[in-house]
Amino acid sequence: MYHRKQAGLTQAELADKLSYSDKAVSKWERGEAIPDIETLRALAALFGVTVDALISDRKKKKTSRRRILVPLLSSALVWVVATLIYVSVRMFLPDASRLWLAFVYALPVSAVICLVFSCVWHARVYELLSETALIWTLALAVFLTMPVYGGKEFIFLLPIPLQVLAVLWYIFRRKSRGE
Repeated sequence: MYHRKQAGLTQAELADKLSYSDKAVSKWERGEAIPDIETLRALAALFGVTVDALISDRKKKKTSRRRILVPLLSSALVWVVATLIYVSVRMFLPDASRLWLAFVYALPVSAVICLVFSCVWHARVYELLSETALIWTLALAVFLTMPVYGGKEFIFLLPIPLQVLAVLWYIFRRKSRGE
């Protein structure tokens, strides 16, 4: 449908060019039928794209939306749980101090969720971003949880070599895949 609309054709016009019915074109676009290989070649030539571009466009768009939506929804669930913990504890223990840390710890948990999905989907850039978020938000959570005393800011020295390792690992994998 994308390529047909880009070419400014209706289903009927495309069907006429290919000697098919507009109902056939409609079924192709809805995913109820698949044109034969010769028709795919004719479509690719007509639109000036490869056959691969014709058959993979729809799947890529759905997959890319899913790759963003699923981790976001999962992370939102973490924040709902953190909010429930905060409200529940605040109701029963109104004097509880540092309860806000539930939200601070939601940050690295969200990063872990994003990291898992990026690893499953082999999204290397998102994997690096998730690792970075995990490294630094975990350091922040530990920093904010530690008792107050001088020099605790040195906790932020530990993430530096971890971040360097994450970036080097990302570069190594890119080069080994020939990207």
